[in-house]
Amino acid sequence: MVEPVYRRLAKMLEEAMDNGQYKPGERLPSERALAQQFSVSRMTARQALKCLEERQRVYREEGSGTYVKTPAFAQHNVGSFTETIGSLGYKVSTQVLEVDFIYGLDSVAQTLELSKETIFLKVKRLRFGDRIPMALETLYIPKHYCPMLEEKDLTLSLYRILEEAYDIRVKKNSYTMEAKIANPYYAKIFGLNKTTALLKVSGVTVDQKERKLFYEESVYRSDLYHYKIDIM
Repeated sequence: MVEPVYRRLAKMLEEAMDNGQYKPGERLPSERALAQQFSVSRMTARQALKCLEERQRVYREEGSGTYVKTPAFAQHNVGSFTETIGSLGYKVSTQVLEVDFIYGLDSVAQTLELSKETIFLKVKRLRFGDRIPMALETLYIPKHYCPMLEEKDLTLSLYRILEEAYDIRVKKNSYTMEAKIANPYYAKIFGLNKTTALLKVSGVTVDQKERKLFYEESVYRSDLYHYKIDIM
């Protein structure tokens, strides 16, 4: 059976994306331009773009055009950002935005089953995969669990720092997740130029001693980052 022309065109465009001719976030040529370039009808060009959209290779913005979609990363329920993204061959980097001691976080202290007088180290980090900002993490870590943590290189994997410097190993996470639309602050942080849904993750990380180790409130780009949860 002869393969339809629009499928052949879709494959050609997909190969161009794989070869870096069209990069993630870049706009593809219009239907008219594709039709002229490949000597096909506009209907064929439209079907090819629709085919790519169904394959999750592109996304459409009404009144703007069709753009190459950035590959999404899957985060398992236990595992650091660095391990997850690094294992897929992507370059991980971190920008530390804030490191400060916080007092009077009654709700966080209660969640971690600690006294109201507990002093927390607040760590806010912007996480990148191949220089693409993907996650804004905010962690609240009891100071007495990890003395002098603020002096460590927090651009590195926190899980690794905890294990090597404090003999603390993460055993499990207990998170709640909710969708939210990016406000101007998050749009600026993530470099968004369109309305994008974000994934807000909040909850507790537990160590090998069954101790509630720290509280996290983080925001992830849902178009780039997926959580995979295994229910035991």
